[in-house]
Amino acid sequence: DDWREMRKLAMVELFSTKKLKAFRHIREEESELLVKKISKAAQTQTLVDLRKVLFSLTASTVCRLAFGQTFHECGFVDMDRVDELVLETESIIGSFAFTDFFP
Repeated sequence: DDWREMRKLAMVELFSTKKLKAFRHIREEESELLVKKISKAAQTQTLVDLRKVLFSLTASTVCRLAFGQTFHECGFVDMDRVDELVLETESIIGSFAFTDFFP
């Protein structure tokens, strides 16, 4: 029951057409920053850890939507812990198989 209420709230507050249009500029700006970061790395021939970069993109977008600040501007985010979170997320996702939950 709680799950349905949370899902309904998320659909209305985060994923409605009106909200998606209102937050479009945030998604575009964050995507632009990602492209610039990857482009800069390509120019200097620096390796890019896509897992970390995509995690940062997602986290920054969510932070901007929820708190009005980017992931890197949030004072409560421990940047040293980002690598640990990425690895932990990988291990959790790696242990999840869709076939375990869907026929």
